[in-house]
Amino acid sequence: MIKSEVHFESKAPNLQPALIRGFLAQPENSADVSLGGVIVIHEIFGLSDHIKEVTCHLAEAGYTALGIDLFTREGAPPPITGGFQPLRDFVEKISDAQLMADLSAAGDYLRTLPYSNGRVGAVGFCYGGRVSMLLCASDPTINACVSYYGRVSGLHTANQPSYPIDVVASFHSPLLAHFGADDTAIPPAEANKLEAAMKESGKSGEVYVYEGAGHAFNNDTRESYNAGAAAEAWERTLGWLKNYL
Repeated sequence: MIKSEVHFESKAPNLQPALIRGFLAQPENSADVSLGGVIVIHEIFGLSDHIKEVTCHLAEAGYTALGIDLFTREGAPPPITGGFQPLRDFVEKISDAQLMADLSAAGDYLRTLPYSNGRVGAVGFCYGGRVSMLLCASDPTINACVSYYGRVSGLHTANQPSYPIDVVASFHSPLLAHFGADDTAIPPAEANKLEAAMKESGKSGEVYVYEGAGHAFNNDTRESYNAGAAAEAWERTLGWLKNYL
């Protein structure tokens, strides 16, 4: 596997151009074959070692994977030693419009790589799970999205004017969504709401709720990790990406 720190330019109306940081992982033979690209969208904690590990797992599965640092412009997020509120305040100051612009730039970057097959997907976790679902609606060039326990609905603000449930009818790409049955932050009723909205809008997608799993069940660095649910969701994720990328 080849791993490297990379930077790519993001330009969008009403935003200052910026070099966005990322962690790129690719198979050893990537120069000899055409590969699909996957953008890995981090949790609220930023581009952590855990997210880099997930990025490497996707490279092991045969993709060019890019773990994006969506906090490049703002700098490192505050630590959670004093509680989660400073971290929530930090991310709430970042507009969805900025996130979508930087993610679209990440997709463009992956397509410029010489071994790209031109197809790009996104996999997001928690904070990134919501963002991944929004990307389904904002970028028609994304070929598939996967969301792990992303927030489906919530309080609308100037920086977060929409939630996934508000934009289902605008989804461009098929969505695979994973939720935990014991998730108190995003209960199964939210997953059911998302699934019903996709069916009503005629959108391609699958929604799974894992019994005995709570929030962040895929993160093996946290107490909430559920090995069984994580393995099942990962198998479905790889199958989803294989179908569309």
